[in-house]
Amino acid sequence: MKNFFRKCSKSNNPLIRRYAGLLSTKSIDSDFFFKEVDNESIFDFTVRKIMNAIPELANYEDCFFLDSVLIDIYNKKNKVYISKAGLIRELSECSKILNANLRKEKHLFAVDIFTLEYSLRRDGKTEKEVSSIIKKLRKLLSPEIEQEKKYIFNDNSKNPLEEFKQVQSALDLHDGSYKENDDQYYDHLGILNSEHINLRQRSSEDMEWTLKRPVKDSSSISKRDEKDFSSKEDALEFLRCEWGIKLDDVEKELRLKTKRVKYLFECFGGVFELVFDKTVTYCDGTEYLAFYMIECELKSGNSSGLYFINKKLKAFEFLSEVNISKREIAEGVVSKMTPVGGRLKFTSNQSNKH
Repeated sequence: MKNFFRKCSKSNNPLIRRYAGLLSTKSIDSDFFFKEVDNESIFDFTVRKIMNAIPELANYEDCFFLDSVLIDIYNKKNKVYISKAGLIRELSECSKILNANLRKEKHLFAVDIFTLEYSLRRDGKTEKEVSSIIKKLRKLLSPEIEQEKKYIFNDNSKNPLEEFKQVQSALDLHDGSYKENDDQYYDHLGILNSEHINLRQRSSEDMEWTLKRPVKDSSSISKRDEKDFSSKEDALEFLRCEWGIKLDDVEKELRLKTKRVKYLFECFGGVFELVFDKTVTYCDGTEYLAFYMIECELKSGNSSGLYFINKKLKAFEFLSEVNISKREIAEGVVSKMTPVGGRLKFTSNQSNKH
């Protein structure tokens, strides 16, 4: 069999070469992207969302696969014993929580990116079309728990543009990329706001919809569950089915226009994205005073670097750490009726609102 794989590894067909290598080493590589879900109903919804967002996938079933399995670490053959009150007892008799955690259902959606790109190009898709499809797919399969630290330029700030240069120097940031975001936020009778949930539509080629909700966590890192959708209807269905919030429709509320500079860098085994934002809030046709902020998000790897970065940024008197969303900061701007040309007052006492 090894000789067969070795022979195939020299094939002129890149797909044959690829799979011969994978089979010979009995491993997969970084071109496989996965989405792992613990609940069958959420998994079914996730698969529908992916297929609706990228309908082209239906023509390339050989490039992705789905599987489900019930993992049962604790069973008749694999018994776990612990010492409790001087007695040796089975784990299942001592802790229902631990016992339940040893029995998990797992549902997997995986895509071979290499094979999909090859197949799309073979069928005449342009490089722009291939790039767009892969970009969507990577985002849909990326982790949905956002981990970040946020900072706003406070009353000690005199010139955010000049002061940010100190941040660049402290973290050795280079080669930033510039973009502008136009985000429309939605709600109905303040129902989403009362749960600290944001429903946002970002103006782009895809007019993407995003739901964000804080995750309860004992650490000082801000964590939010983030879900992306291709339509408002999909987002509302998810709210009803998965988060138990029954809304038939939503209305436009705040609109935020942001000018952003973005930097990617590595720190303590993690890859981080730091952005410097100037955001202007619009509500009922009125433009409000711009505010400046910094967000630092873990993109991959170890999150411990956030604590190191936090120590660096908190040394600047012109920055205050905040644990609220950009929308909530913007609501503070509107509630103060801050006129264009005025000054937004944001103190350290307000920064830990939630």
